[in-house]
Amino acid sequence: MINHIKVTNHLGQSLLMDMKNPYNVGLAITNCDGLGPVKSDINTTILATSDGARYNSATVGVRNITLTLQHLWVSTVPEARKRTYKYFPIKKKIILTINTDHGEYQTSGYVESNDVYIWGTKPRSSISILCTNPYFYSTSGMDDITSFSNIQPLFEFPFENNSLTEPMLEFSSSTSITEKNIDYRGDAEIGMFMTLQFTGIVKNITIHNITLDQHMKIDTKRLKPVVGTEYFKAGDEVTINTITGEKFIYLQRDGETKSILACLDKNTDWINLVSGDNHFAYVAESGIEFINFQIKHLLYYQGI
Repeated sequence: MINHIKVTNHLGQSLLMDMKNPYNVGLAITNCDGLGPVKSDINTTILATSDGARYNSATVGVRNITLTLQHLWVSTVPEARKRTYKYFPIKKKIILTINTDHGEYQTSGYVESNDVYIWGTKPRSSISILCTNPYFYSTSGMDDITSFSNIQPLFEFPFENNSLTEPMLEFSSSTSITEKNIDYRGDAEIGMFMTLQFTGIVKNITIHNITLDQHMKIDTKRLKPVVGTEYFKAGDEVTINTITGEKFIYLQRDGETKSILACLDKNTDWINLVSGDNHFAYVAESGIEFINFQIKHLLYYQGI
């Protein structure tokens, strides 16, 4: 069950429309369409010499959310227009946050139309919103983090240094784990953020999503024209974004950030996550013990 829908306009102004007590804000949502999975477009080629067709590709289209709002406080059309035009301005980007009994979901889109019904004694509005990203995402943010290293605390009281000349106390021990499973709880396939931090010299890294048979290889020989070395060194940090429409790979070294997209192998896949188990692993030609690897992702949903 939907509890409330919040709209945030392009100026950051928000209006929360409560489904149970609409009189608080004076707007009652009488109908809302477009919250289920968006229809996909299947591209095929008709076969000339046999029955049926050949599958080429498939894409998910644009989400169209329509809202019908009943104005409870106002008695004239101009008053109704002012309220809805403020929060649903034509052609502007807005954010919809939908709170349900099972969680809170968010999407953004552009207001296609905002029509006010002018006949009768009770003004109402019909609003159409086009969402270029057809999926809903969790409002909890990028908080699903998987780290491929473990920190084991070693420092305890009382303590004793058994040498007068060498530092022998260990505060902690870091252990690299090159394989791990990610349980993705969303239901739409998505990209992610991957971060690699280096504490020594590392060459030629390959990241695998074994579940999907996807592989992303960074050829460090191609680094030389960009940063002058054919390897990653201590203090370097690589950030990879595989989210559709936002893809990049950056290297941060000595306070400068540079794109190293050209360092990807020609057969590289932009790795994704699918619902359920995703078995990840990474390897390096040398220096694998100097890699701290982390994956962050949102939760995407086909519909509510």
